[in-house]
Amino acid sequence: NINIIITSGAVSAGKFDYIPSVVRSFQLSNYFKSVAIRPGKPILFAKIKNNQKAIFGLPGNPMSSAACFRFFVYPYFEKILGLSAEKPIKAVLKNDFLKKKNFTRFAKSKLNTTKNGKIEVEILRGQESFRIKSFVKSNIWTLLPAGKSKFKKGQIVDCFFPNHLNTPFVLFFRALRLYSILHFVSLFPSSSSLFHFFFFLFFFFFFLFFFSFFFFSFLSSLFSFSSP
Repeated sequence: NINIIITSGAVSAGKFDYIPSVVRSFQLSNYFKSVAIRPGKPILFAKIKNNQKAIFGLPGNPMSSAACFRFFVYPYFEKILGLSAEKPIKAVLKNDFLKKKNFTRFAKSKLNTTKNGKIEVEILRGQESFRIKSFVKSNIWTLLPAGKSKFKKGQIVDCFFPNHLNTPFVLFFRALRLYSILHFVSLFPSSSSLFHFFFFLFFFFFFLFFFSFFFFSFLSSLFSFSSP
């Protein structure tokens, strides 16, 4: 009673990369191998005909495997669980970056917020897929689409958290931005402490309620999907 098969490694073009030939031995309704992305180019996806069981063949390289799981497996989970489409976190790029034009790039990055609530992201050095230090230091993926090679400081780019969906955090950053705006336009300095107290109280309970609702809804959908 398996719905999804996920493998890691043996999907490229080496002597012992046997996963593609094994997968093609089944009767398939869908199949693709290799995508114009970095890291993660050798990824494989297939569906077995009739029962529609999905197969994901992730590359063995740790960075490639992590990127492919986040940008291929996660969205598949979203779809089969009936979740709404994930929206990217919009951030201001803090540094220039150059990539190959014909590839979509998932860049290891560091996200932070400024005092005035602006969301910024820095693309870290060491983007090669074999470099793990930059991955450990990162806290987000920056998605740089194909069709463009130069990305300049100050541009707005799309970002995705590496190990969970963006949805609750998009609202968090919007609320943070709203707070910064209200803080600067407040016309009542004498009541600023009271304003901060009630705003944070409202924000805390709003975020707690939303996150709890999203989390338990996800678990409920997951268990209902897993049950026979």
